[in-house]
Amino acid sequence: MMADQKTNSEEKPAQPHINQTEKKKAGKCGCFGRISVMITSSMEKGFYRWGQIVARWPWTTVLVSLVVCGIFSGGMLLWYQEKDEEVLWTPYKSPFIAQKAWISEHFPRDRRFENLVMVGENVLTADTVRYFVEIDTRIREYRSSQNLTLEDLCLKYPDPVNGGFGECLTLGVLGYFSKMNNQELSSLTDKQVLAFITEMYKSEGTPGQFLSGVAFSLDGNVTGAKALINIWLLKDDAKNPFESNEDAQDWENGFIDAIITAPPPNMPKGLEIFCLAERSYNDEIDYVVNSNIPLLMAGFVLLFIYIMVVLGNFNWIEQRALLSIAGMVVIGLALGASFGLCFYFGISFNDICPIIPFLLLGIGVDDMFVIVQCLDNLENIEGESPEDKVAKAMKHAGVSITVTSFTDAAAFFIGATTSMPILRGFCYFAGTGVIFLFFFAITFFVACLVLDERRKTSQINKRPNWNPSPWTRMQPGKYVFKNWISPVILKWPVSVLILVVTVGLAAGGAYGMANIESDYDSIWYMRHESYQYQYYKALADNFRGQGERVDVYIGGIDYEKNKEELLKISPLLSANPYIREDSIQFWYQGFVDSQPQSDLSFLESLGQFLAHSPQYLSDIKLTISTSQEDFFNQLAAGNFTINASRATFQHKALDNTTIRNHAMDAVKDAMEKVELTGSEFNRPFPYTFMYVQWEANKIISKQLIRNVSFAFGVIAIMSILLIADLVVSVLVFICVALTLLEIVGGAYFLGLTIEIVTSIVLILSVGLALDYSAHIGVTYVVTKGTNRKEKTKETLSSMGMAVANGGFSTLLAFVLVAFSNSYVYLTFFKMFVCVVVFGLFHGLFFLPVALGLIGSTDDLDDDENEIQSNEKTVNSKL
Repeated sequence: MMADQKTNSEEKPAQPHINQTEKKKAGKCGCFGRISVMITSSMEKGFYRWGQIVARWPWTTVLVSLVVCGIFSGGMLLWYQEKDEEVLWTPYKSPFIAQKAWISEHFPRDRRFENLVMVGENVLTADTVRYFVEIDTRIREYRSSQNLTLEDLCLKYPDPVNGGFGECLTLGVLGYFSKMNNQELSSLTDKQVLAFITEMYKSEGTPGQFLSGVAFSLDGNVTGAKALINIWLLKDDAKNPFESNEDAQDWENGFIDAIITAPPPNMPKGLEIFCLAERSYNDEIDYVVNSNIPLLMAGFVLLFIYIMVVLGNFNWIEQRALLSIAGMVVIGLALGASFGLCFYFGISFNDICPIIPFLLLGIGVDDMFVIVQCLDNLENIEGESPEDKVAKAMKHAGVSITVTSFTDAAAFFIGATTSMPILRGFCYFAGTGVIFLFFFAITFFVACLVLDERRKTSQINKRPNWNPSPWTRMQPGKYVFKNWISPVILKWPVSVLILVVTVGLAAGGAYGMANIESDYDSIWYMRHESYQYQYYKALADNFRGQGERVDVYIGGIDYEKNKEELLKISPLLSANPYIREDSIQFWYQGFVDSQPQSDLSFLESLGQFLAHSPQYLSDIKLTISTSQEDFFNQLAAGNFTINASRATFQHKALDNTTIRNHAMDAVKDAMEKVELTGSEFNRPFPYTFMYVQWEANKIISKQLIRNVSFAFGVIAIMSILLIADLVVSVLVFICVALTLLEIVGGAYFLGLTIEIVTSIVLILSVGLALDYSAHIGVTYVVTKGTNRKEKTKETLSSMGMAVANGGFSTLLAFVLVAFSNSYVYLTFFKMFVCVVVFGLFHGLFFLPVALGLIGSTDDLDDDENEIQSNEKTVNSKL
């Protein structure tokens, strides 16, 4: 109680001066001034009183903070991570959602592709064939942990002659040689291999899709090839249409081992082999996400050491090691509470959420630096209690951290309005994390600060003659800002240089923004040394025609009455320049081309066609099943109807997002020309998961502009209201705009594009850029001085190092991922370098120069104003 009375008595003398300042502002700015001054003064009083409450009951505050965290963290028991890439990347309200639901009902995932690429000077040699057969034998003999072999899991066509199913399906040119016995293989010659491939070209005409760099003699015979591809097909009869067959995934481990981990010995000289199983992509993404956690944790440790060094002095009494630990605990409390709350609301974790702890680490540490800096900036008054000091510090720091915290949160929550599930989930987790950071900073951390100040005061009181060595109280950063940076940058040559640099950076940013592309490729997320990346690279280098496989789906229409429209599909696909013409397979076109007998009904003719061409059975969903004993009899008799069907094709290799979008749109536009009747979908629709990702990337690019624009609107309103000075607010807004412009330009010059990772950082950068400028702007407004330059110098001296520490600490959390080989983490590092460098430049150099030139003069001392006015009058008369 005595502490409260003392604090109030000390605050009262300053109150009249504050009121006069407020009236001046209100008078100059009218109604708007009165509103903004009322808001900021109310917030200052509120935070001062809050500081008193926490200072009076610190242990209670700590306990309440832990209880709140415990309640919200209970949601962690409901942890759910969404791993289905199609769910994460399919935009809300997208037609893909209805299409995927229809596909899951009529065409559940039924096949898996296990790929092998062999590259060499000439892969059509007897030695290469023998090595391929050895690999094939290993693959067929491998038994999974469930004792299943390729024979048990492979995809097979029904056998109309012998009944049951035929052999395991493979695609390629060397499958024939796997049927040879050892004697035949040992005597095989290069000439025989070339003769066989030549015969395939003459009879089938399609082996070219499995060969690359094929050379021919003058008489048309094959003389060699640079690469070949072979594909084994597995069934994917998962119980859940959105999940994969676990038995097949288990078997794929052996497939990878047989080719990558432990390939057969005696590989022919100059031969290289690459493979990709159906599970490989997800395996690599999971590895990339988890393998970089140690680097981030090491950055966590570095940041802790940095905080401990910066917050306190280098002696046993004024050190703040325990307070630094408390600061790190705040991050943990915010993470637990925010994640738990999101899980309570059913928001799922996803692949990019593991980066959130380190985003919150960088953001949360900024608030702690500001609070402690405001405490250290207070004048030492003899007999003043720790509780009084902390309350005063919160009065000054509260408004500043409120502006930055709520603008950071607003940026994330605006980002959460996106239609992209993966980005929406991330923004919800991050936005709630920022809110809880603010809550625990003003509760748990401030309470710990009170306890630490009590400890320090108690120890000093016990040692009345204690006088530490001057070097232990050195604050080199603050000294540099006070004696070097603040005086120098306000000298006109340096100010001009800073303005010129600002213009140059803005010009470079504008150039980068005008030229940066919206591009995305899923293989960027892989490590370059991974076997997955090497496979895609080999495929791109040697099989330019091997692009995405796409299915075109048709519902349960009357296939006889819609004949004219159905026959448009193959020609439309063939005319598309982005599609490999030899990859188009449509059962209906093949059926019509087979010239069915006119004396049979449509279904009888179709049944006979399918009995002779069972490879099309997987593309038609009939009311009879291949598992029926009399399936072929029912088929030949026409005792079935068609529920759904599909055509298939493969794109050519598409180099960038622009071309991919053109290719996707061209296919969709072509299918719009086919009008069907009697189906849920009146037109055929193309679908592949990569279409979902390509569409998502288009949406991300469009919505990024909207989200950033909304974020700018929010920070403009909040900064004007809470900074309570129109001129300073405009200057802060300009700093944020220039920072964002230069971040985009920096991303362009660093070789980045607009995609999911860069979009996240750009949304976040609006808030972070405001952090660096708003702290300076708020401090300038509340700082007293005789002229603009004096106010600016005092602002930099008191708050410059705290802002620099905040920026450096944000970068320090990510600095070690510069050594990562992951595109995701390297992109985060590059983008955060841009955020910190450009944000600090504008906050610590451009903004002070601008404030020194045109900053608000509302708080200039009255006596000095009169002197300046008299000087101007005398000078004008002279």
